[in-house]
Amino acid sequence: MYETFNKDANLKSKFEYLFGTRWSNNGQEESVAELFEKSSKPNLVILGTSPSVEDSYKYNFEQTMNFVIENYSDTYDIFYKGHPAYPSNDERVDYFNKNNIVELPGSTPAEILLTFYPDVYTGGYLTTTFLSAKENQIICLFSTEEELNNNSTYSGVLNLFENTTFVFDELAKN
Repeated sequence: MYETFNKDANLKSKFEYLFGTRWSNNGQEESVAELFEKSSKPNLVILGTSPSVEDSYKYNFEQTMNFVIENYSDTYDIFYKGHPAYPSNDERVDYFNKNNIVELPGSTPAEILLTFYPDVYTGGYLTTTFLSAKENQIICLFSTEEELNNNSTYSGVLNLFENTTFVFDELAKN
């Protein structure tokens, strides 16, 4: 489907505005497609969550993201798409800038990123958004394998996580 829209710039632009993947930033138009197309590597979109959920885990956001950077930045360009209700604070924006992580608007529907754009992989905090993923698209999960297996939401789709790295399990080894 993307290839069809990619052949018609006007149609693609309309689609992107409609689905929230094109926006205006200080009078300058930007889009997910343009950001992804700049990359020579596949794109890894990390999905965020609320601060209260982040705080409920043993490992903080920076520890978790440092794992992602150390293990995936050679293979993927890393993007971050936060929860729509919780914009990144200045400290987090600085962290992203220092680590070459591109922040996508929180209002961008993650499901569209996973289903419409080619060469997009994902990871992040456990979310029902992963139910929209294809097999082998979920690269890393900010969780333990036990937590996933005990969550009834995913009982019928555990195959989506077959090749997923469970970041909290990996961090616990160190």
